[in-house]
Amino acid sequence: MVRIYNNESGKLSYTLSTLSSDDDMPITQVLWRPTSQALKTSNVLVTGSADGTLKHWHATSGKCLHSRQDDPENHIYCMDFNLDGTLLAVAGRDRYIYIYDETTKSLAFKMKEYGDKCGHSNRVFCTKFNPGD
Repeated sequence: MVRIYNNESGKLSYTLSTLSSDDDMPITQVLWRPTSQALKTSNVLVTGSADGTLKHWHATSGKCLHSRQDDPENHIYCMDFNLDGTLLAVAGRDRYIYIYDETTKSLAFKMKEYGDKCGHSNRVFCTKFNPGD
């Protein structure tokens, strides 16, 4: 369950929950999707869970817009959007960085190693897009 509070009043504004027994793993990451011309829906919050599930929520309606679980053994530890919100980078326990296309909600590619560069040898706790690129 995610609770969103009004920063000024301190009062609960929204609650996001599917109230399902399948959702018993903790949410490990939350991130607001940037608003852009390419993405029509605003007020979208993305959550990542310890069971590898990504969920897109429409915060004001409380509805889950999209759910995806590529690997139930992968704990999601970090996420970041590129500047216009069209790409989402997700990483965690399995040492890969997954890049998702936000317009299609599909996996664009995943990264681990490149040529003779070894990639991550352990869990990934932070991922960040370069704001200039």
